[in-house]
Amino acid sequence: MKMITAISLLFSAAVSSINAQQCNVPSAARNIDINNISALMHNGGDQFWNLAGRPHFEVPKGSGRHAAFMANLWIGGLDKDDSLKIAAGSFRQTGIDYSPGPLNPDGTVNEELCQKLDIIAKMNKWDVDMFLSGTDTTDNIWDWPASGNAKLDLPVQSFAPFKDVNQDGIYNPHDGDYPLIKGDAALWYVMNDVANGHTHSNGESVGAEIHMMTYAYLGNEHINNALFTEYKVHLKTQGFNEFYMGIVLDGDLGNPFDDYVGCDSTRDLGIFYNGNLIDQDNAGALGYGPNPPQLGLRAVKPPHAKNSNTEIGMSTFTYYDNN
Repeated sequence: MKMITAISLLFSAAVSSINAQQCNVPSAARNIDINNISALMHNGGDQFWNLAGRPHFEVPKGSGRHAAFMANLWIGGLDKDDSLKIAAGSFRQTGIDYSPGPLNPDGTVNEELCQKLDIIAKMNKWDVDMFLSGTDTTDNIWDWPASGNAKLDLPVQSFAPFKDVNQDGIYNPHDGDYPLIKGDAALWYVMNDVANGHTHSNGESVGAEIHMMTYAYLGNEHINNALFTEYKVHLKTQGFNEFYMGIVLDGDLGNPFDDYVGCDSTRDLGIFYNGNLIDQDNAGALGYGPNPPQLGLRAVKPPHAKNSNTEIGMSTFTYYDNN
């Protein structure tokens, strides 16, 4: 059977008020394949599939074998009146909760910015290295969607991270400003859960602007088989008494019909593993053969408790049968 897991992290948050407006459905998609993984990302929070029934989390890259089918972000909690707010995504069966682009500082939506930032920006470490050495300034440098980027006609507002050399709050490579990324290659994108109705979860808006950076490293065997996503959730609505952030993952470890799930709570780690010693081909999906690998989902750097340096690890692990 196909099983889907969810890991949740609990933290508290407080923040001001919002009005729903309309934005287009997220339309951008880009691949990240710097190491042994080739993974497809969408700017609606969807990861690892093509939105049309096919997986795209290929490991090893070029093998035609996939270890996962879908991942997405779930956020929600109880507001100050103990009313449930939630934004979630999975297979877009009924729709989508997230929209492209940021929110205004007051939590409202700027439809023009939705369209401008209906993108996924890509940056390689060598783009930055060449820029800093004076060798070349690539299109990736000019197109980095950071605060005040004149080429993209962006307002002065917190967007993609950058080194602000002259500290004027405006991203301008002519001034020596350059992108700040993690890993040897990174994708950056922004979405919100305010602009449109939550047609997937039918939940009430959380009032969140989410900055996402998916990145990967070249290195030893383990780092070559790892992919990271950093989620920065900016809440721009009324305060919450409880707030949860979770990741849902549909692991398809080669043959998607013989997988099991487990949890190592000491490492905040969810695990997919094969049901037998030989992972065979099935229904057009290539199996991993003898000694199949495992797939792990881990909260590497959990959020901190409010007004505290204490990290809040995985609070919950659960699974459900997709049938």
